[in-house]
Amino acid sequence: MDFVKNYFKYFETYEILLFLFIFLLFIFGSVIFIDIKSNSKLINYAYSFQKELILKVKDKIESNSVKFQREAENLINIIEDNRTVDNDGILIFKDKKIVVDNSDIYFDDLYSFLSKIDDFYLIKIIKRTPYVVYIFKKSNYLVIKYQEIKEIVDEVVPKNFYFVLIKDNKTYFLSDSLYGFKFEDKKYYTASYENKDYIVSSDLLFDNFKAYVLSNKTDYFRIMNKLERVSLINVFIGIIFIIMLILIRYYIGRFYYEREKFEHLFELEHEKFESIVEAIGEGVVLIDKNYNVLWANNYIRNFVDLNEGDKCFSAICGNENVCEKCNLNDVIKEKKVKTYRYKDFIKGKTGHYDVILSPLLDSQGEVVAVVELIRDLTDLVNLQIQVQESENYLRNILENIPDAIITFDADYKILTTNIQAQKLFCENKLVDDDIRNYINDNHLFELLKSNNLVEHFDTYIQNNEKNIPVRISALEIINENDKHSLMIIRDMSKIRELEAQLIEREKLSALGLLAGGVAHEINNPLVGILNFAQLLDKRLPEGSYEKRLVKTIIEASKDTKNIVSNLLLFARHKEGEYSNFDIKESIDFALKILGSTIKKKNLNVNVDILCDSVVYGNRGKVHQVIINLISNAIDALKSGGCIDIKFECIDDKKIFTVRDNGIGIPDEVKSKIFDPFFTTKEVGKGTGLGLAIVKSIVEEHGWSIKVKSEKNSYTEFKIIMT
Repeated sequence: MDFVKNYFKYFETYEILLFLFIFLLFIFGSVIFIDIKSNSKLINYAYSFQKELILKVKDKIESNSVKFQREAENLINIIEDNRTVDNDGILIFKDKKIVVDNSDIYFDDLYSFLSKIDDFYLIKIIKRTPYVVYIFKKSNYLVIKYQEIKEIVDEVVPKNFYFVLIKDNKTYFLSDSLYGFKFEDKKYYTASYENKDYIVSSDLLFDNFKAYVLSNKTDYFRIMNKLERVSLINVFIGIIFIIMLILIRYYIGRFYYEREKFEHLFELEHEKFESIVEAIGEGVVLIDKNYNVLWANNYIRNFVDLNEGDKCFSAICGNENVCEKCNLNDVIKEKKVKTYRYKDFIKGKTGHYDVILSPLLDSQGEVVAVVELIRDLTDLVNLQIQVQESENYLRNILENIPDAIITFDADYKILTTNIQAQKLFCENKLVDDDIRNYINDNHLFELLKSNNLVEHFDTYIQNNEKNIPVRISALEIINENDKHSLMIIRDMSKIRELEAQLIEREKLSALGLLAGGVAHEINNPLVGILNFAQLLDKRLPEGSYEKRLVKTIIEASKDTKNIVSNLLLFARHKEGEYSNFDIKESIDFALKILGSTIKKKNLNVNVDILCDSVVYGNRGKVHQVIINLISNAIDALKSGGCIDIKFECIDDKKIFTVRDNGIGIPDEVKSKIFDPFFTTKEVGKGTGLGLAIVKSIVEEHGWSIKVKSEKNSYTEFKIIMT
């Protein structure tokens, strides 16, 4: 009821009565002039409707044929896969032989009859029943499907209609109730049968089959009368006309009512707008084209004495002329917002301000005024200054750190570097380059990718064609949802020099002791032996047994002299000389140096070289590694023990192995054997630097060393050379 009252409050009483009178007049006229379909129009409609049913049957057969083509393809695939076909109504020939027969219908010469037909379907009368025969041919296959036309007709034709086929003056009824009906060779006609009038439509279906559709004329009249009496078009037109009149009157009245309402709302919104402008905490000034102030909020009025009509540059800024950066004319001309940054913009108040000029347009798109928004940025600018100072402080720290610091993204593009990084790589500009161009060690980046953290990774970098040893620590960090990496690179050159000096001292100490022993124990007797043997060789007759013995003495003396010479060569070998050499020579050299100890303990030494034994490295240092490993193996063995030395290639790696069957290494000290000055030997028999030097030399070459041991069973050292 409230809705009706609100709706009709804009109408007068006489207007409501007038609308009711016009509405009743339209209803009365509509009842008199109802348009009922004539008998001829109804029959014509029936003819066309029944012909459409014949066409729908024809379309249905064609649609079923298309579906059968796809189905037949699948059936052939099923047969090729030796699976069972269980589809009803299917007959399949392969090489003129029946391979599938799921149909109860068959006639003689079926294959020869259908194989000559080029169509995809046809109508065949079998046992007085019309069937649609669908045909599919592919290579040596012929697939056939039967479907009664009655099934298709039942899907398409309504129950009150009769469907009949005629070919060669033979009639095929699909219903039992019209056997006595006489059909004429006409497209459209009416006929009587058993005191009932029928409307008949006919059309050609397929293969000279003519289709007839019949329906009872009385049923058509009954249905159409119901439809026509319900659809009173004129009544609806009248109702629509009345509704339009009511709506027009309603909106005219509502216009005046809404205008008063909106005027009141505008006053409220204006007050609300002023409240919002006052509450935003920023200065808002309305200025005309001549720099005159039209309006300003209290934020500005609290700082300056401002009246309407004052010049903005004088009243707000305290200037005699237009502000230096202000370009009010460009804002009006271009109709675009412009922003300026000022310092001490408001007179009598210090600080930083953003001044935003925005054009105010009318409905025609013309500028009528300019809105000036004054935003105080003093706190923000001071904060930016503090951030900048803090950033500079941190930058100074990073620049003065002795280690190189580099950050790079997920694509390995360098983002930032410090000065030490530029010095280390001798590059003034590293940013945007690929870090892998400077650190060529894929293993490092694989570790970082898998573990997100790498600590104390030793490798080499190229600097002016010089290998520089470095120690790298890297960490993956998240920066605004992007994955970046921080890398700290320490130049290990000085540390490596100190280690080399320590190694050199150990080597020189060992060689000094050995050389002293060689000088006293070998050199003096060796000269006498060699001289006297050569004198005897000259005096003894050729071919005598004694002469052969003397020659053996001379050869043994010369071998001993070569051992001393090799030892001195090893002691004098220069640091850092890398070259390709045969590691078998290093093994032979070590076995000659340690040969006397091996013979004294009666040890068995087996050497297996299973692949190309040429390696790239420092020959002298590799000599030292092999001597230390074999020497440790000798110390761990008792008389009659065995040492196995093997060099093999696995994938792209070369592996050098020294294995003994001695006392082994206890588990509690296994983790300490590479520590400097750690030894399990008696006092005076070891310095504890042997394996530490071995590990240092191996890592210096970029190789790795592994140890396996079982107490009282064996010890095995493997050097993996990449």
